[in-house]
Amino acid sequence: IHIVQSLLDGGADEEKSLNRNPPVASMHCGNVSLVVMDGDVKRALFSCQHDSNQYEGIRVHRLGKLGCILFELFSRQCPKQPPSSADPSLTRSLNLNSSSARPAKRKHLNEGYDADVSRLKLLQIPEPVCFLIRCLLECNREDFRMNESYESFRDVMEDLILMRDNPSCYLEDPIVDLSNPTFLTKDKLCGRKEEVARIESLFMQRSCNGILVSGGAGAGKSQLAYSVMARLTSQTESYFFKSKFDQTKSSIPFSTVGSVFNQLCDEFHQNATESQSTAVRIQLEAALGSQVAILADILPSLFKIMSVDSSATSSEYVDRAMNVSFTLRTFIETVSCYSRRVTFLFDDVQFADQSSLRVLSNVLADLRDNSNVFFVFCHRDNTGDFFDTWLKSIAVTSLQTVHLNNLNIDGVNELVSQSLNTFPRITRPLALALISKTQGNPLFLHQLLESLRLHGLISFNLNSRRWIWDMDKILNLEVSDSVLTFMVEGCCNFQRSCGTCLRFQHVSDHQSSFVHSIY
Repeated sequence: IHIVQSLLDGGADEEKSLNRNPPVASMHCGNVSLVVMDGDVKRALFSCQHDSNQYEGIRVHRLGKLGCILFELFSRQCPKQPPSSADPSLTRSLNLNSSSARPAKRKHLNEGYDADVSRLKLLQIPEPVCFLIRCLLECNREDFRMNESYESFRDVMEDLILMRDNPSCYLEDPIVDLSNPTFLTKDKLCGRKEEVARIESLFMQRSCNGILVSGGAGAGKSQLAYSVMARLTSQTESYFFKSKFDQTKSSIPFSTVGSVFNQLCDEFHQNATESQSTAVRIQLEAALGSQVAILADILPSLFKIMSVDSSATSSEYVDRAMNVSFTLRTFIETVSCYSRRVTFLFDDVQFADQSSLRVLSNVLADLRDNSNVFFVFCHRDNTGDFFDTWLKSIAVTSLQTVHLNNLNIDGVNELVSQSLNTFPRITRPLALALISKTQGNPLFLHQLLESLRLHGLISFNLNSRRWIWDMDKILNLEVSDSVLTFMVEGCCNFQRSCGTCLRFQHVSDHQSSFVHSIY
């Protein structure tokens, strides 16, 4: 990085400082000199003077020289010089081309540096480093360099910084099962820096008691909320409990709400001191009285904190939702006074039953000034009139909204780059093709990448130990073929014992509709 930064900044000022403070040692390679101080490379000087009208050729020449320097530093040898555009035989082939455009790359020409790269591999240099040096060396061949060769020092700097900051993805050799090469994409959080920063800021603000994470189907709401909140609660040593509303269980009132608060019962019982447990028990008994039976119905672990009369019943309460709201609010408020900060995550709130939504809105209103409790709700956009009414009813609370759109091209490229362990400058054309077919929907991107791998359009090259892809075939895929058909074909491989019916939800133009069922 020091070397490339010196070449980016230019050599005039560096040469003046070099004269004032002579280096301990220096290394030379063509027109480039390395300045070494205290055993570390501090800067690189490029001594070639050039006309601004010939900058393009000089820039490529300097990139090639940088490749020679790095190769020599790693191998202690100078690289062999393959044929370039100066070779008469290649010049003759150029004259046969009537087009004035840059000549197409020829595969046999790209073999010129194979021996050099093989030497680096024998020295156990990581494959990404070998590839970076190869892309620099190829610049010595000017018009005949490979497509992946560098165009600027800034590109080199970006790749080096990625290697330094994310070595597991860009520096180390990818760990791949050679019998069945696969790549993992589901756990990667890409293209969401602004949303992550907003959630972090809101969590640290004690004046905010929660957030609403909204977005279309497949936008990555659950993954974003869970990964960020799990990290933040771990860093602050606070409690984190989560639950997910299931559309098939919406007829069971309070089942999901009760499960997440029941986790707090278990955790408090396990970690609380004797004095804390006693204080909570006394306060709950005084505040709830006979209404403890209501709380015990939805919190099976309540007996761990206080005594519960098993003969008591809550059936005589007509407005059960209101009484559940009161008892839950009392429970949370009491326990939170003697515990760490507590964060509750409710996923797919649009599937919650009406009673549960009413309880949640009442609890939110009662606890809006409690800075020791933080709520996170994830829901889809445009889910129905009743849920929209509920969202309006909680507007009086201090909940803030974090909305997720589909990924833009930079986010898609980041996801593809990290999935394939390949520099973003190389995966960008592939990312452009994928975003045109998925509109940047993360769910479809994951599915499409996996489908392309299964169909051989993306494969792992055993020789170079890099992921490669057939760009022409991917570009020729129709939208229906690239998403829906691949999903259907993949699920057709499931055993029939996996289920009687598989449904696919197609997300397009920010609308949802069921488009296929398999029986």
